[in-house]
Amino acid sequence: MKKNLILLMVTAIALITALFPITACSQKDARGIFKSECVKCHTYKGIGSGIIDLSDVTQYRSDTWIRDQIEDSRRHDPNSGMPRFVDALTSAEIDMLIKFLHSDPAK
Repeated sequence: MKKNLILLMVTAIALITALFPITACSQKDARGIFKSECVKCHTYKGIGSGIIDLSDVTQYRSDTWIRDQIEDSRRHDPNSGMPRFVDALTSAEIDMLIKFLHSDPAK
């Protein structure tokens, strides 16, 4: 009986996770990453005081380009001074940042 209950609970958790995947794509988390990792050099719609404004970056760069730039900017410019984030941020965190760059952070 106890084994059946445990099996039922594990199955239910697996099913719920599959149907409603937990994503870390909240604006608050992305904003936190931006504030902790990016504002030293970048500004986005009033957030940060960096010299490179990313407010309209998604208008002229693809998500793939932005991902490459975050992971290792030397892919685009061998002399780039931007640090590599490929080992510092997870793929999900980079996805959050890209989604954040498509958003209105005031909302």
